[in-house]
Amino acid sequence: NTLCPNAVQNTVLLAIFKAGDSITNLNIALSQYKDHIKEMQGMPWRQWKLRVFFSGDYEFICSIYGLSGASGRHCCLWCLIKSSDMKTSPTKRQPSTPRTLDMIKAGHR
Repeated sequence: NTLCPNAVQNTVLLAIFKAGDSITNLNIALSQYKDHIKEMQGMPWRQWKLRVFFSGDYEFICSIYGLSGASGRHCCLWCLIKSSDMKTSPTKRQPSTPRTLDMIKAGHR
């Protein structure tokens, strides 16, 4: 772990995607990297293990994980809070269920 894992000096750019974030485009563009990413994930490098993850704007991350985006009922990337409940102060609402990769995988079509 590093203090700032997304800092320029701690990040390696794998690909630049210059097209719309449609499911079709993402499948075509990213399918060529699937096996390489699986191989790299956890691979040792010096005294560390590599971690490969997506980075991008909110719209891109929603497309990658199959989330409906800002207008969706559960628009938060990190939990299952309803968009209507986000208007209530965090101190006055119940905690939300954290979103997990298993949940995303189960709900992804």
